[in-house]
Amino acid sequence: MSNTLNCVDTYINGLNYDSRNILVDNSSVPEYKKEDGKLEEDGTFLVIKKKQCSVANNTSELTYVDSLASRLFPGAMVLCNSNLIENNPLMVTLKTKPTKFSIDLPNMDTGIEVNTLTKYELDAAIKAKIAEWKQNNPNGNIAAKVKHSLYEVKSQHQLSAALGLNIASSKLNFNIDFNAIENSESRDWILKFEQIYYNVTLNNFQKPSDIIDGSVSEDELRGLGINDKNPLGIVNNVNYGRIIYVHFKTNNKSIDLSAKLNAILTSPANLDSNAQVDYKDIKDNFSLDVFIYGGGSSAFSAVPQINIDTIHEFIEQGYNFDAQQEAAPIGYSVAFMKNGAQELATVNSTSTYIETTIERFDKAHLRIEQKAAFVNCFNITWNEISYDQAGNAVITAKSWEHNNQNCCVGEQYDLFFNGNVRNLHIVSKGYTGIIWNKIRTNFDRTVSLAPEMKLTVRGTTLNQKCELT
Repeated sequence: MSNTLNCVDTYINGLNYDSRNILVDNSSVPEYKKEDGKLEEDGTFLVIKKKQCSVANNTSELTYVDSLASRLFPGAMVLCNSNLIENNPLMVTLKTKPTKFSIDLPNMDTGIEVNTLTKYELDAAIKAKIAEWKQNNPNGNIAAKVKHSLYEVKSQHQLSAALGLNIASSKLNFNIDFNAIENSESRDWILKFEQIYYNVTLNNFQKPSDIIDGSVSEDELRGLGINDKNPLGIVNNVNYGRIIYVHFKTNNKSIDLSAKLNAILTSPANLDSNAQVDYKDIKDNFSLDVFIYGGGSSAFSAVPQINIDTIHEFIEQGYNFDAQQEAAPIGYSVAFMKNGAQELATVNSTSTYIETTIERFDKAHLRIEQKAAFVNCFNITWNEISYDQAGNAVITAKSWEHNNQNCCVGEQYDLFFNGNVRNLHIVSKGYTGIIWNKIRTNFDRTVSLAPEMKLTVRGTTLNQKCELT
């Protein structure tokens, strides 16, 4: 390779951009009501609190999807801009020089060289290498390189960033109800399980003109939209194998799948006692959907009749690459062409989402029983809470209709409170018959609501007792 710089090198290496900030993807959320209340028909009161949260994700590994299969390939040149962030890169076609790649298959010459960088020529060269390996290694068996990641779903944007793909525009449909997640009605996780059989990697080069033909002019580069805001990148690595996506869903708000991951990835027969408990929790509390891309599947597709009992066996089927196994491109990375593709293009995402918590307050029943040998009276007050349109708490003072009325032995009352009652205060007083101390307070307390409460007044005028149970 020549060390002489030409106009291609001068223009591409002279582009002025910050590689850390050019692929930044931040999401926002619309205005929302931070706090609200809902009174159910049975008297239960739900306090719904929402807060804005964010999660950052930085990745240089993007996922192959069906829409890319017909146009993306190792060595493809793309613009590093918002289209790449959305995993829908804009391709750039330039005249190129003979270019070298390597494929990491054992027991063979791993080099690949093509005269021009086109999908047709790359695909043909890779296919020929695979056929050569299978022919020379009919009993060959390569253990897949395995990677797995588990993500709790917070929002569509967050999941897209985590998986390195655009869920909204791709054909990937995980059957996720994002509204149910935002409203805390469901908890969902996606397990991404990659089985990589081999990689095709662009050989190192020193400068853009080692790849791009010298006949390409600066005007041509500029005319293709290559500039400071849209620097040129090149697909420097493609993984081939298969990806399994498992969508776990539960309505159990307290269970955390992350802590139980080992029970999914280990054969049920080999689980220790702790993992067996986790395995049963998953089986009892989660539904799951399985999807596959790559391997023998040429398109993203659902896999029916897979459950927690059979998922490990299904994953295990793709642990090895052999003469009968197929592989598809499942992931890729892009490097900036500037200065010889020394830096990977990294998508820096910050996903903002709404986290909802729901606190439940049950209704309450208070029974008052007057069993004392004296006349008693009560003063019972409380507050009822509701929320206005701005999410502010509105407090309304309430009192019992029989406050300060005489209550004689044998009388009883039943009071029912909805779950939105706060600061229930009970005062009980009994008449003593003593002229200088006609009435005595035998109970004065703010009490917490309980499903069943009983206030019992006993004793005599001079030995008054009032007990709450």
